[in-house]
Amino acid sequence: MAVLPRGHPLARSASLKVLDLADQPFIMYSSISAFNLRAHVMFACQAAGFNPSVRQEAVQVQTVIGLVESGLGVALVPSVSHRHAPDGVVFLPLHAATELGVALAVVTRPQAATSPARRGFSSSSGCRGYRRSGSSTTSASTGSR
Repeated sequence: MAVLPRGHPLARSASLKVLDLADQPFIMYSSISAFNLRAHVMFACQAAGFNPSVRQEAVQVQTVIGLVESGLGVALVPSVSHRHAPDGVVFLPLHAATELGVALAVVTRPQAATSPARRGFSSSSGCRGYRRSGSSTTSASTGSR
């Protein structure tokens, strides 16, 4: 998803193409601490035909959203991010040249199958459960679109 400051001219749109953000300053994920998220954003922008102009970097998604809220730029974030969004931003679905997805995984011990944390992760992420070599793995795919 794209996240923009509430007062941004593009914030009134129902959805955006990644290319619509080409002339905007970006809040980007750190190349050291959040390499996977940064790579997804860079790939989406490059697939749309541009390299984003990075104004500020951050490690955590909520920090990225806070910097967007302050008006420093726009960002692409995982779709689950809108669940805990501040009032000063708008989340818009993206039409991307390629699927934007981020995989999440949780590994637990077999006896933790009834853990409240595991149940919470499973129910909020729509994940599928897998079982391998004596341990239980629960995984989910959370799209950025």
